[in-house]
Amino acid sequence: MIIEIILVFIFYLLLVIAGSYYVDLFLTKDEFTKEELKSILPYLLNYWNSIIKKYTMTTFFTILGVSSIIGILIPMIIYNWLGNSSMFFALVFFMLPMAKRHFEQSQVNTSESLADSAINIFVRYSEIIVIGFGAGNGSALIYNFRPMEDIHFLWFFVNIVLVTIMLGMAVRKAME
Repeated sequence: MIIEIILVFIFYLLLVIAGSYYVDLFLTKDEFTKEELKSILPYLLNYWNSIIKKYTMTTFFTILGVSSIIGILIPMIIYNWLGNSSMFFALVFFMLPMAKRHFEQSQVNTSESLADSAINIFVRYSEIIVIGFGAGNGSALIYNFRPMEDIHFLWFFVNIVLVTIMLGMAVRKAME
């Protein structure tokens, strides 16, 4: 079960990142060459390089892992329609940037307090938290729909589309 969820998570996250390349391509150009449609690898390398420049690898994977686990656990623990919806990710997607702006204004740079350190980490890695939570939530929805068959197709379809759109927007925002 755990290996299946990890594979779904990796595939889903790579699919959303690859999809963001094609969305960028379609938004910036009217005509495409065959080479532009096939050249997704440089985009993925640029995305990876922008991540390496912004964050250290251990902290990046730790924050991504923890937020992904939380995103996976919510639909896995709550078996009703509310738990298997895009509502929790929508709350994270819309509320986290507002909380980030609020915390940036009242941010304390040097303090011995654990709360101040947690807020500083939250502000610095909020984009990764959103991406990890969304990818975890989307992969849990996929897992609950197919192997577990806990949710109906129409509910799954509406929610996975919403999660994918919001996650794609978060990936594009993180690329800037």
